[in-house]
Amino acid sequence: MNRAPYCLLVLRPTEEFAQWVIERMPIFTGDEAHIRTDGEAYLLPCFDDRAVAQDWVEKRWRFFLEQQLLDWVPDRRHWPKRLLRSHFVTWFELELREVVWDLTNSMQLHH
Repeated sequence: MNRAPYCLLVLRPTEEFAQWVIERMPIFTGDEAHIRTDGEAYLLPCFDDRAVAQDWVEKRWRFFLEQQLLDWVPDRRHWPKRLLRSHFVTWFELELREVVWDLTNSMQLHH
């Protein structure tokens, strides 16, 4: 088991985002709880300081927002006319993990 040379970002949709998705996707069969528990994880470069990692993510807000929108509302015609940083901040909670363990080659898992 090795410590991975990455940090982990989990984006968790907020209630506001879940409601927004449900309003735009009438064929969506899940509920708000399904959307809110289905956070996505991203491997990031490691940072020595949590504030630096948070700043790195926030500077790339558009990338993360577009990825989330594509996953939940693939038809861009249903997106906001202008993507704003406030959408990202309001619609997603950020969870940063500084320690990530790489178990892909762990002998204990193969027995």
